[in-house]
Amino acid sequence: MKCGSVNFLNLSMTRKIAIKHTLNMAENALCGICVSPLFNTTGSPVTCDHEFHFGCLESWNKNNASDGKCKCPLATCDKTFICMKVTTMDEGSNPEYFPVALNYPCNLCYSFVKSPAISPSGCDHYFCSDCILQLSTGKHMCPTNNKPFTSIDVSACVGAPPTTTILLDVSHRPISSNDLLNIFWTIT
Repeated sequence: MKCGSVNFLNLSMTRKIAIKHTLNMAENALCGICVSPLFNTTGSPVTCDHEFHFGCLESWNKNNASDGKCKCPLATCDKTFICMKVTTMDEGSNPEYFPVALNYPCNLCYSFVKSPAISPSGCDHYFCSDCILQLSTGKHMCPTNNKPFTSIDVSACVGAPPTTTILLDVSHRPISSNDLLNIFWTIT
C-alpha cells in the first residue's frame, strides 16, 4: 500500500500512524497568505508560530517589513517579528532561521551583525563579535541599556532562539579570558 510516495509495507505500525497523521495534518492546514494547502517546507514568524509557505512569508516580508520588523500576515495576530523559522517534514531535519532584514546594525559600532548573533541573556540587543571583546574590560552590563547579565546567548541570526548560552564567570566583575575563549570557541 502506498500513500503519497511512502511505501507503507516496510514501516512499523507506529511509524505508519505517524505518517498518516502528518499527511492528514498537511492536507488540512492552509497557508494564511495564499490559502493553498501547506506541505513539506513551511515558514513561520518566531514570535507566534503561524505557518505559511516559506515563499509566501518571504514575499510578505519583502513587501511589508519596516526597520527590520514585520507584522504577522494573519489579520487576527498583532505580533511583530524579526526572524522567521523554516521547517520541513523531512525526518531528522532541524529548523533553520532567517532574519527579516539582511542587515541589522550592531548596537555599539553600527556595523552589520553577521551570523552568529550575540546578545546578553535576557536582552534584545545584538552585537557583532568584535564588540563583544569590548565587554572584556567592563562590567557584566549591556552596553546599550546597562542591564546586568550573567550569560551570553548565541543565535543563528538576530531574533532566533539561542543555540547556545554561555555562562560567564561572575565571581569577579570583568569578563574573564576564559569567558572570552568559551564565547569564541562556541561561535567558530
